[in-house]
Amino acid sequence: MLSVTCDGKKSIIRAVRKVYQQVTLQRCTVHVQRNVRNWLTRKPKSEAAKELRYLISLLHHIKNVIEQNMWIIAFNQWYIIYKSIIEEKVYRKQSGRWWYKHRLLRRSAISIKNAIPDLFHFIQTPAIPKSTNGIDSYFGHLKTNLKIHRGLSAVNKKSFILWFLHMKSLRL
Repeated sequence: MLSVTCDGKKSIIRAVRKVYQQVTLQRCTVHVQRNVRNWLTRKPKSEAAKELRYLISLLHHIKNVIEQNMWIIAFNQWYIIYKSIIEEKVYRKQSGRWWYKHRLLRRSAISIKNAIPDLFHFIQTPAIPKSTNGIDSYFGHLKTNLKIHRGLSAVNKKSFILWFLHMKSLRL
């Protein structure tokens, strides 16, 4: 196995790193981009969120090492500029605890920061897919076909899935 491209779920990352230590783990650029866009909303109000939303929109255009390095530098500069806002806390009387004031901006920034080490393996190794779109489409067809036969028992569903995957593998 050459690589695993995943959406970034912690359980998947942990399992891959535990079972396949030598495999390259590629984070899905589409999932990183989609998550950050959702957290920052369509029309963010703060300048920090607007800039981060713009930066994340450039992610899927990156195709070589120079663009990769420029994007990482731009993100790191953004992070340094807005670090005080990202880490700003407020005291909430209702809970009696300190909370991050710009919770979704912080979540977005930390998510990107954690993804960067595994975000650009597809540039050095073109055989590695940069997103999970291909496999999502593949399983989308499986789900559609499974819904057609929604009355199957659990045993028959397993048989159906095995048969579906077997027939697909013959076409490859």
